[in-house]
Amino acid sequence: MLPDYLMCRLWCYLLTMTWVVGGAEWFNVNVTGGTKPNKRDETGSFVWQDKQCLFGGRGMQSIDCFDPVTRIWKRSKTQTNDIHHAQPIFWKGEAWIVAAWHGPYPAGERQIPNILIFNPATDKMRTGCAIPKIYARGAAGCVVYKDIFYLVNGAVNGHVKKDGAYAYRNFTRLDPATCTWSQMPSRPAYNRDHFQASVIGSKIIIAGGRDSPHGDNVFHYTTGPTEWFDLEAGENEKWHEGANITTFRAGTSNVVDDKGRLIIIGGESDVEPSSGAFKTVERYDLKTNKWTKLPSMLVGRHTAGASLYQQSAESCTSHSDIDCKDQDMPNGTHDGVSDSATCCALCVKQAGCKAYTVYPDRKVCYLKSSCEGYKFLKGAVSGGEINIMIVAAGVGKMGGGPQLDDTEELYYGSVE
Repeated sequence: MLPDYLMCRLWCYLLTMTWVVGGAEWFNVNVTGGTKPNKRDETGSFVWQDKQCLFGGRGMQSIDCFDPVTRIWKRSKTQTNDIHHAQPIFWKGEAWIVAAWHGPYPAGERQIPNILIFNPATDKMRTGCAIPKIYARGAAGCVVYKDIFYLVNGAVNGHVKKDGAYAYRNFTRLDPATCTWSQMPSRPAYNRDHFQASVIGSKIIIAGGRDSPHGDNVFHYTTGPTEWFDLEAGENEKWHEGANITTFRAGTSNVVDDKGRLIIIGGESDVEPSSGAFKTVERYDLKTNKWTKLPSMLVGRHTAGASLYQQSAESCTSHSDIDCKDQDMPNGTHDGVSDSATCCALCVKQAGCKAYTVYPDRKVCYLKSSCEGYKFLKGAVSGGEINIMIVAAGVGKMGGGPQLDDTEELYYGSVE
C-alpha cells in the first residue's frame, strides 16, 4: 500500500494528466567559440536582446549570455559574489535583483540587504536602494507589470527550519522608480519557494515550487496547485486556484510561449528516481486549466536558464540537419538552389512564406507556409519562423553543486 502522500500525488496526476505532444525532441547545441556557460547552481536568468543570460549562483559567477543565432556564449567581466535563489526582473534595459539570498547552505543563507542592478550593455553592476527587512526574502517569484514590480511568496533565512528558515507567503508591490514598497491585500493560498512567477496578459501565474522550511527534508513538501492573480481586477482581487501541476517539483524554470501558455522546465524533489533532476517539461493553458506534457529534455536539470527565441523569416538564420516537413507552398519549389541564403531570399519575396528547407546536395529549395512540423534529416537546412526553446547550465543531481555547462534546444514550433 502506498503512503497517503504518494496516493494523493498519483490521484492528482491521473486527474490532471492530458496528453503527450509528440513529433519533437530536444538536441544538444554545439556551441561555437569555445566558451561554455559557467557551471552554477541556484541561478537566475533573463533575456536581453534575444540572448539568454545566466545570473548569479553560489560562489563567484560571471553573467553568461547565449546568442541563439551565432550559438556563442559571452562571459561578462562583472561577477556576482555568492548571490543565489533570485529571479531577475528585466526592466528598462537592466536586470534587477529584488529578492535573493547570499551566504552558504544551510545556516548561512540570508537575504540580500540591497537591490542589485546589472546593465548588460555596459557590463556593470550597481547597488540600488535598501530592501526593508519586512519585505526581504529569497527563492521568490518576481515579475514586472506596467513598470511596477511584484514579488510573490519565497522563504526567509534559507532552506532549513532549525536554522531559522520560514515561509514567506505575502504578495508584495514595489515601485522601482521611487523604491516604495507595500504589501498587497491578497496573498496566495499556499507556501511556495524555489519556483518562478510569470506574467500572461494581466495575470501573474505561479506553479511548482515547495515549502522548504516545512520540515527536516527540504526537498519533500512540494506545492501542487497552480495559482493566478489578475492585476487589472484591482488590489482587492483574490488569488485563484487552478489545476495541480502534473509532476510535483521545485527548482523549475519558466517560459511563456507565443500563445500565452506557461511552460515549466525541469526541477527536483525527493521522489525522482536516483535523486536526479527532472527532465520533465510541461505546459499549462490558463484558458482551459489543463496541463500538457511536452518532450522531455535530454538531461535532467534544475535551476537552469531557459528562454524562447522567436526567429523571423527575414532573419535568414538557418539550422543544419532540420527538415520543415510538409506545409509546402504552391509553386514554392525552386531547383538549382544549393545554399540557405538564396532559399531564404526567395521566401522573403514570396507572399505567405514563413519557412524554408533547402537540400544543398540535391540543389532544391522548398518554400513553406510554416514549420509547425519538423524532423531531423542529415544534410537538410531550414529556417524561417521557428520558435526555439533553449535551456542551459543548471544542476543535474538533486542537492548537488554546479555540474552542467551544456546547452540544449527544442524546436518549439513543432509542439503545438
